[in-house]
Amino acid sequence: MVFDSLRIELAETPLVGDVTCDCVVDLDDLLLVIAHWGQADDGGDTNGDGDTNSIDLLTVIGQWSLAC
Repeated sequence: MVFDSLRIELAETPLVGDVTCDCVVDLDDLLLVIAHWGQADDGGDTNGDGDTNSIDLLTVIGQWSLAC
C-alpha cells in the first residue's frame, strides 16, 4: 500500500496542575487544591493517587502561569 501523504499530530503535554481544566494554571487551581486538601477525591488531585496533599500543591505551584 502506498500513501500520498502522512500526517502526524503530537499530543500536547497535559497541564496536570490545571485541576479546573480551563487551560491555565492559576489561582483557581490553587484554591481548588486547598478546598480539597486532605480529601480522598479527585477534586484537587493532580497526580491521580487519590489524595489531595502537598504533592498536588507543589505541582500547581511548579506549573504556575502555564497555559494550553
